[in-house]
Amino acid sequence: FGVLGVFGGGGVKALDEEIPGRSKEAQRKFIQYKKDNPEKLMLLHFNGNARDPNFDFDAFHAEDWTYFVGTYSADVIGESDSYINVRDASVFKASDDIAIVPVGSNGSLNWKKAEQVKLLSIKNNKIKVKRGLFDTQIKSYIKGRAYLAPHVSQPAIAPGSKQALWRYNFANTTDKGGMPKRLAQNLLKYLSKGNSLNSFDGVEFDVLADIRGLNHPSRKVAIDYNFDGKASDLDKIAQQQYRVGVKELLTLLRESLGKNKLILADGNEANQQREFSLLNGIESETWPSHWDPNVEQWSSGVNRHLFWQRRSFAPSLNYIKIGKLPDKNGPPHPQTHPT
Repeated sequence: FGVLGVFGGGGVKALDEEIPGRSKEAQRKFIQYKKDNPEKLMLLHFNGNARDPNFDFDAFHAEDWTYFVGTYSADVIGESDSYINVRDASVFKASDDIAIVPVGSNGSLNWKKAEQVKLLSIKNNKIKVKRGLFDTQIKSYIKGRAYLAPHVSQPAIAPGSKQALWRYNFANTTDKGGMPKRLAQNLLKYLSKGNSLNSFDGVEFDVLADIRGLNHPSRKVAIDYNFDGKASDLDKIAQQQYRVGVKELLTLLRESLGKNKLILADGNEANQQREFSLLNGIESETWPSHWDPNVEQWSSGVNRHLFWQRRSFAPSLNYIKIGKLPDKNGPPHPQTHPT
C-alpha cells in the first residue's frame, strides 16, 4: 500500500498479475477503504511490463509475449516426449519458459498453435521440459519442424514462487487490435463501470516503458520482436512499434475510462513514458531516479515533474515514491535526502 501525501490516498496492488492469490483479500480491504473514505485517492498499481501468466492467461495470444530468438528441433517430438533434441541449446537458460511453435512446410511459424512448456534441464543439445502448460495443447512435431523460443521474463515476485513474469510485446499491434487492445480489455474487465475496481480513481502503470531494447542483459541472444525466428533488421522495424502499441493501450483506456479517471505511469528513467497527452502524470520511483542514491541530480527530477505538471492530461498528478536504492557496490538501502 503506497501512501500518497499524508494519507491522501494510495496506490495499491489489487490484482494478481505479480503475486497470484492476493487479490481477493486485497480488493475486499481496499474497496471497503474507498467506500469509507470516498474523498481519498485510490489508484490500482499495475505492472505494465510483465505478468505472471497464471493471471488471466486466456486473455492473451502466444504472440502477445516477448521471446528471444530460439532454435529448432533436431528430431521428431512425440506427444509423450519430455526430452527434446535441439540444434542449439545455448539459447536457453535454466528454468526458461519456452514456446514450441509448429513450423509450416514453407518455414512459416504457426504461433496460434504454440505449446507452452517449462525447461527442466539441459545436457548438451538435449533438453528436458514439462509439456502442455497454461492450458496449451501437447502436440507431435515432424523432425526439424518445431521452433522453440524462450520467453523474455523477469524473476518471480511472489514469495516462494518459481514462476517468472512474462514480458508483454507491445510491438504486436496487428492481430485484431493486437496485444495492446487485449491488455486494455483485460484491465477494463476490472476498472470499467459495474466491475470490481470501478470505485478506484484510476491506474498507475509500474515500469511501463516507452520502448524496449533489442537485447537483454540476461543473455547474448537477441530479442525477436517480429516472431520470425531470427535476428535481423526487421526486428529493428518491429521494435519501433513498441511505443505505438503503448500509445494504443493508453488511448483505449482513456477513451473507455473517460476524463474523470486518472492514468499514470513511471517517468523517472530514460526509456519511460512520453505520452503526456494521455497520462495525468508520473510516478518517480525513488528520487530523482533509481541510479542516483546520493541524490546528485535533484534538478533533473524537479524538471521532469514541472514538465509533466504543465503538459499532462488534466488534472495533473505527479508524485514521488520513496523506496530502496542499490548501492554501487552493495545491497539496497533506504533512500535519504540531503540536509
